[in-house]
Amino acid sequence: MQHLDKFQAVVTLNGSVAFYEHCSGVPRVWGKADDHLSDLEVMQGLLRAAECTPIPQCLINISLASTLGYRGQRLLHMIRDLQGGERGVIGLEITEHGVHLGHTADVGRFIRLARDQGLAVALDGVESDHPFSHHSFAWRAGITHVKIRASEEDFAQLAGDFRDRGIKVIAKHVEHRDQLMRARQSADYLQGFLIARPRPLPVSERAQPDPAAGKIVPMPGQDATT
Repeated sequence: MQHLDKFQAVVTLNGSVAFYEHCSGVPRVWGKADDHLSDLEVMQGLLRAAECTPIPQCLINISLASTLGYRGQRLLHMIRDLQGGERGVIGLEITEHGVHLGHTADVGRFIRLARDQGLAVALDGVESDHPFSHHSFAWRAGITHVKIRASEEDFAQLAGDFRDRGIKVIAKHVEHRDQLMRARQSADYLQGFLIARPRPLPVSERAQPDPAAGKIVPMPGQDATT
């Protein structure tokens, strides 16, 4: 099966690109289907792509299953070849929902190994009605970033709790101007179709707002991204 590596920009509050999320070929958290690639297959494809094309600084999506036992060690070994320099993999992204499967200790061990390897670790899927959104897992394990939907009803409070602990907040699924303005009050980074759609390699170094969604609304005293 062939897949196309795509990257979606994660931007700072003034619209400049902070890093990217690698967002293609990502398997389901709950298991591999015939039309999905495994995490190792995704990594192998990315390694091949990196031989001829610069890889931007990015977070790579991984499933919970890939953090367990030998698979996690093998994945980290492969990622090491994509680390370093001004470009390359700077971190991993795992989905918070998967932590509920009863493998908390194993996931925590994997996160600590990733951090020891110099990788950032982002926790996705954080919502106010999930038990681990009470945050004890995040700071014990060494999470560096969390991703919260911009439409989350308690976004400001949830984001504030994490930021008070030194964990960076990425507002994801920013698709409307009101979500953008709201997220800017509480988040460190922004991501969504209003800001930039996933792009194949090579990616641009500055996010371009989606014309169909409307331009990014600048903060007072700032220029809009064009």
